[in-house]
Amino acid sequence: MSIFDINKNHDLKIEYLNDSPIFTIENFYKYPEKVYKHIFERPYYEGRARFWQFDQIPTYNGIYFEDRRFSENDERLIPIFLLLKKLVEKHSSYQYTFRSRVVVNFTSLKSDEKSLEFNNYIDNYWWPHIDKGFNGIVYFHDEWGTNLYSKNNTDERNNINDSFAPWRSKNHYHLLKKIKPKFNKLVIFDGGEFLHGMDVPNKKYFGEESRNNQIFFFKKEETQKSDQANIF
Repeated sequence: MSIFDINKNHDLKIEYLNDSPIFTIENFYKYPEKVYKHIFERPYYEGRARFWQFDQIPTYNGIYFEDRRFSENDERLIPIFLLLKKLVEKHSSYQYTFRSRVVVNFTSLKSDEKSLEFNNYIDNYWWPHIDKGFNGIVYFHDEWGTNLYSKNNTDERNNINDSFAPWRSKNHYHLLKKIKPKFNKLVIFDGGEFLHGMDVPNKKYFGEESRNNQIFFFKKEETQKSDQANIF
């Protein structure tokens, strides 16, 4: 038994956005409470969850918000990565690579007067960005999901540090979809096809409580895929 065992009787749902697949599996982990305890409760007292890009200057991380992350190797995740890799490649024309790592995000926004002025979620989106392949997100919270945007935007972000200017005007982006979070829900989408970022619709995580995610990254290779067995 591994704490990272997944439910065998999972319910896979597939939808398409701009002809790109989005996969959803609810009740993903068999022992989600054990996973949560291992990857979200340990990092603080072991000093693993460090401020993201804290060494970049300038930064407001730790001042107006806290964006903490850690990543570590864990061979127990290899079967999950292999399973999800086959799922992604079955619905793609490309092959994907991965590193078997636990990747975790902790995000909260501060609630003092200056922070509330900085964290203007009414008029802005939180850092829409592109990744180099498919992203898998396991949500361990029930609010603040993920927004998917069109890549056609009018925002000028050249040489901007995301820990310095994470909020970007909504006027420059076209929102395509809001992915709703749910505890122990896995969602996989093409992070290279859509600009994407954290959805901040309210003040749920303004304060001490964090929005906690586990992330799976699959990097796209410029080679055609080989035939894969139908495992889903």
